[in-house]
Amino acid sequence: MKGYAKCPASCGEFVQGMIGNEEYLCSYAVNLFSEVYLEERKDGEEEDLTERVKGTEKKIYIRNVKKSRLAIRKVFEKYDIPVETLNNLSVKIISEVPVSKGMGSSTADIGAAIGAALNLIGEEMTPEEIAEIASSIEPTDSVFMEDNVIFNPVKGKVKEKLGYIDDMKVLLLEPNKYLNTVDLRKNRMYKEAKMRNREIIENAFRMLKKGFTEKDREMIGRACTASSLANENICKKEYLHEIIEVSDKCGGFGVNVAHSGTIVGILVDKDFDCTEMIAELKRREIDKVYSDMYTLDIIKGGIRYE
Repeated sequence: MKGYAKCPASCGEFVQGMIGNEEYLCSYAVNLFSEVYLEERKDGEEEDLTERVKGTEKKIYIRNVKKSRLAIRKVFEKYDIPVETLNNLSVKIISEVPVSKGMGSSTADIGAAIGAALNLIGEEMTPEEIAEIASSIEPTDSVFMEDNVIFNPVKGKVKEKLGYIDDMKVLLLEPNKYLNTVDLRKNRMYKEAKMRNREIIENAFRMLKKGFTEKDREMIGRACTASSLANENICKKEYLHEIIEVSDKCGGFGVNVAHSGTIVGILVDKDFDCTEMIAELKRREIDKVYSDMYTLDIIKGGIRYE
């Protein structure tokens, strides 16, 4: 018995904050993945996955499988499969997703684990069902959905589907700094600060929806920038105003952030040459904080099985 699936990372969120009294976000998927391999143990031996990662130019991260095993357990419980079966499974995770940066590393691991468990037992779930299981483990994002959606990260529920725009990429600015999302959410001031931002965020969501409806990438970018600036009283990003200036000067659509992470993204056209933009960021010495600058494709979400 073997099972396999992979799930994409996110690059922060287009917009995140309160609508009414509940928190919502709209994240987007990028072409970094967590992969989960399940295999029935034989005489205590486990497959060595070293050969699978040789020659890759991407960083590969080692993962703790605790949350993934919990996700698999919840799938087994749903289909009345004896939980003891899990004890006989080898769970291996290969991930390209940085940890504690706001790129959905846990979400990608959990999503891939759910997909691998379904693949193992020959069952299927809707993206909404997968999101519901994931959110029962910890607050999650919306990369399980193929299209972009407005999504409740705590309940795992889709509020509204927006569609998908397939001609953008992101220049990702990654600092050598980390943030634990769970710890941030435990701060008693977290929800109070989000409530203070509510009017700005509700307007940003309206702008985002209009941008998707009209296929207007500049409007999407403005919504992202508004949400990023509003989030400064919750999770401040160094050089954010300067990064927005560089985006405006060099032809970016706007700037988005990991609202409970450390990364910043500049949204650009998929064919955009980022050389000048990176040079301008370095000229302003922004690379002293954001030491890694690289582009990622914005892709459709969803669990993959190949």
